[in-house]
Amino acid sequence: MRLDEITAAENENTRKVEKCFRHDLSVILASACLLIILLFSGTGFYYLLYALRNIFPKLIADWNNISLEQAKGLYSAFYNSEILENSVSLISYLLSIFIPVLFAKKFLINKPKKLYPLKAEFPAKAGSFIFFSIGLCYVVNILCALLFQDLYPETGGSGTGGIITVIVSFIMVVIIAPFGEELVFRGVFFQSLSHYGQPFAIFLSALIFGLAHRNPPSVINAFVMGICLAVGFAKTRSITVCVLIHLANNAFAFMVPYLVLGMNVEALAIVIAFAMLTVAGFTVAMIINYTVNKKSGILYYDDMKCDFPRLNGGLLRYRLLTNFFFLFYILLVAAGAALLYI
Repeated sequence: MRLDEITAAENENTRKVEKCFRHDLSVILASACLLIILLFSGTGFYYLLYALRNIFPKLIADWNNISLEQAKGLYSAFYNSEILENSVSLISYLLSIFIPVLFAKKFLINKPKKLYPLKAEFPAKAGSFIFFSIGLCYVVNILCALLFQDLYPETGGSGTGGIITVIVSFIMVVIIAPFGEELVFRGVFFQSLSHYGQPFAIFLSALIFGLAHRNPPSVINAFVMGICLAVGFAKTRSITVCVLIHLANNAFAFMVPYLVLGMNVEALAIVIAFAMLTVAGFTVAMIINYTVNKKSGILYYDDMKCDFPRLNGGLLRYRLLTNFFFLFYILLVAAGAALLYI
């Protein structure tokens, strides 16, 4: 085969890869848009109930042979019930996890072989990586809670709800989220994008993950954690370590509002000092390790375990910034953030 034929074949292969990338990027971003829409389907359901507030009581009154005032009272009690609120939140959250996964699985070209590679594999120097990641997220959570506490929307998890709200919030945040969100963001989004470039996949999966949390403090928390989780997945090709870090972070994040509201100044200072020392210690260890070994033992991943980029970073970024679904995702996130504060 002549040199010009080889070059032509390589260019044709590059065009095919780029075409696959554009398709898969659109599918991933469309899935992310679907996630945001479904996440706020509960809010839409409540708007619908509010719009029908004059119709349903009449139907209830006619059906049960009671006065209209009694029917309005029953409807109001139903509309404002804690059980309904938590049921709607839980259902919309579960839909926001599984429907985007099914959508992506159907339409992706480079589908992950396993959407949920949960196996007992840990990165080299697993202790350093896990504790550094947890410590970093720990500090970011504390700092965001202190610096941006006015930007957190009011939720039942911050102490404004009853025991049912606290229990459901705990189940969603500490149990379902670490497993469900890892399925979406690392199992599907990261694995699919990593075919085209490992650093790009780490950044974009973390960015989508961060923005999905909508309010500014949580976006910062989730983006930092998303970077750590994506690197952990790149090191192991297993979601195990990601679930462990995610679970530990969410358990602490769930407790932060109670800690900040309930602690005296001295106790809070001790918690912050411990967090700072944790991250400082592992940061020093990382710097020493880098100085001695010429590579970071915390964030370094073995290239032999990774897919080599087949498209350059500039092209990947250009395709992202000019993708309709990326711009639509940003608009949905902005709209979702606004809804949180209404």
